[in-house]
Amino acid sequence: METEIDTPPIGLDGGVRHERTAGGEFELRIDRIDLIEGGGYAILDYKAGEPRKPRWEGEHVREPQLLAYLLAERGRNVQALANVSLTRNRARFIGHSSRRGLLPDVTGLNPGKVPAELIESTWQAEVERWLSGLHRLGAEYIAGHAPVQPAPDVCRLCHLTTLCRRMELAAATAGRDDDHE
Repeated sequence: METEIDTPPIGLDGGVRHERTAGGEFELRIDRIDLIEGGGYAILDYKAGEPRKPRWEGEHVREPQLLAYLLAERGRNVQALANVSLTRNRARFIGHSSRRGLLPDVTGLNPGKVPAELIESTWQAEVERWLSGLHRLGAEYIAGHAPVQPAPDVCRLCHLTTLCRRMELAAATAGRDDDHE
């Protein structure tokens, strides 16, 4: 692999973890947790295929896997979360971090927008927003609300379009909207 973190991984128990949130229990297995030079930890999840940055906009959470790991590791000082894509004989890191330089290719909070003395508190506030969104998403799932909501870019590359009912459901919803006018 061309890119690898130069810090030793922190060993995990390797077993399945159980995390309770939003009235449900979820099973988790974290791929890797690394100790970051200068303090803190990075949670990493290995992926095959093309990398994509986790989509967490405040409390609106898509792709909750890394956040579920963060919740399970809330006792650690986690400073970075990333998917590590293993393709074309190299590792590519895509994610979020408190500061630039913690993980290869992960930019971190912008020091031009966040004063250095506020980076830690800004990171912790963002983490709390993400975890609040994860809790809301978990509660919705437990309550049975789990609609199929693929991102448009996912559908564009999907090879299962003949089996998918997304377009059919969108047309039915549009028809109901027309009936109410």
